[in-house]
Amino acid sequence: EAIFCVDVVNSIPTQPAVIKPLNNAKVSPFTSFLSWNASTDSDCSNDIVTYELTVSDSQGNILKHISGKSFSELTLTSTSLKVSDIAGLTSGNTYNWAVRAVDNRGGRSDYSSGSFTYMTTLVKFDSDQAGTKVYMDGNYGYSGKPFGDYDSNNKFISKTTPFEVEGVTPGSHFMTFVTAGYEPFYAVVNIPDPLNADGKVSVIFNGT
Repeated sequence: EAIFCVDVVNSIPTQPAVIKPLNNAKVSPFTSFLSWNASTDSDCSNDIVTYELTVSDSQGNILKHISGKSFSELTLTSTSLKVSDIAGLTSGNTYNWAVRAVDNRGGRSDYSSGSFTYMTTLVKFDSDQAGTKVYMDGNYGYSGKPFGDYDSNNKFISKTTPFEVEGVTPGSHFMTFVTAGYEPFYAVVNIPDPLNADGKVSVIFNGT
């Protein structure tokens, strides 16, 4: 005896429940994720469930919107999104996010929502000698990676003091300070976790 299942009406997927973050909880780009419980679909046709997600600022401007693709196509896990994958976030600001489930026949659940306060590190470098270059994560035989940016011609331009850098990974970093006319100066600088502190660090080099 053969038994067939036919869906006369498409059932919408269940509403995914937000796990975290909620209630303006602090998040950082180093360890934090937006995460939710997986949705299910009761249709016997084994509908494919994906997710639609939005992140917006306090004025309602959308910074991130994922829709119409499975997360595997976006190289993301099925029920989470890395905070580091959201562009345009400003440290100290609060954001809203929402997620809903969508099946391959157009059925959409209600949104579940949360909110978070974005926190990242901000390091200010200064020196009593103008034009000091700063290198990170080297050693006494290797200066390390310089701070800087590429110009419109793809030429790397080193930053010189004073300058600020956002998003330095928390932890201990070996720093090399190079000023024309002086021997290199070395120091280990500890960058705090922005979730446990305000993430602001001032590094002042005295070359004289």
